[in-house]
Amino acid sequence: MSMLKEGKVPHELLSQICRYTGYRRNSIVHGPFPGFDVGTLDLKEVIEDIQYFYDTDSVPYMTYKSDPITFPTSNPARSLIIVNQNDLATSGSRGYVMTITMLFPLETEEELVLDFQKSLDEVAKNEEITILGGHSEVTSAVEKVVLSGSFIGFVPPEFYIGKDARAGDKIIFSGWVGAEGTGIILEEGRDKIEKYLNDKEIRKGRTIGSDISISNRVLAVNKLYHEEISMVHDITEGGFRAAIYESLNPLNLGAKIEKEALPVTEVSKKICKLLDIDPFSLIGSGAVIIYSKPESAHNIVRELQKFDKPAKIVGEVKDSSGIYFDDEQVYSKQTDTIVKALRNIEKID
Repeated sequence: MSMLKEGKVPHELLSQICRYTGYRRNSIVHGPFPGFDVGTLDLKEVIEDIQYFYDTDSVPYMTYKSDPITFPTSNPARSLIIVNQNDLATSGSRGYVMTITMLFPLETEEELVLDFQKSLDEVAKNEEITILGGHSEVTSAVEKVVLSGSFIGFVPPEFYIGKDARAGDKIIFSGWVGAEGTGIILEEGRDKIEKYLNDKEIRKGRTIGSDISISNRVLAVNKLYHEEISMVHDITEGGFRAAIYESLNPLNLGAKIEKEALPVTEVSKKICKLLDIDPFSLIGSGAVIIYSKPESAHNIVRELQKFDKPAKIVGEVKDSSGIYFDDEQVYSKQTDTIVKALRNIEKID
């Protein structure tokens, strides 16, 4: 294939891109097609799909989410879809359709553009997301590939999760602390980091680093305990510290967290010590905080443990007396330590 010129991708390539649209649905009236600028949904079909999934007669809310992928990742297409799906799941929503903007730097070959679309198609099928439309172009405005997605989900009102945490709620953590960051560090610093780890640690780090989805867990427990769950927040940039702060501080609530209760793998501990970084501030997609009424917390934990990931009650919501890790107060949203980690990799002998 040839090198692309600056501007929109050529018609012939666009025609190929439009073949890869993820999960197929009867509710799609019009999907991606050259020369047609909008995607169209049959809302009657959508409502029936959502009512069947949640086993309800309620007319669902529509939810919306948009995010780009800018941090280092070996599979940006997968990261884009999973990260946005995770955010929709925190509201109890089932992701349904997406649009995608792909911006490529100068001197991009046609094959690379098509490979990105094929990757999106594969992940979207697995996640049951339909690609409804998008935009692709080569531009001098970027120096590397930039993917940005807009996602629409649906959730019946009785399953909708808002920002309703209250003092006395239990704080449940599901997943591994700093898992995604561990995977990124292993990928970016492979030659320098892996000589300090054994084979078992490397396999574990890569496994937890690639397992970044929370949607199945959250939707499953929400179906069973939607009346008991008051708020859900996924762990992303800034790690657990940022997530606990940005979810509770706007509500003028505090928390008491048992630091030792938070699950950190040995490989994450080893990497963080080597690079002099805090695992609790390390990007952590794949982990989630669920706030619940105290009487249901243990049942929710048991349900989460069926997904072969650690799940524990790690603390309790307090009034506005501050957010504490044991006796250490968290004063503001934490900066993600992944940037420091990637810098420190270069200093390793």
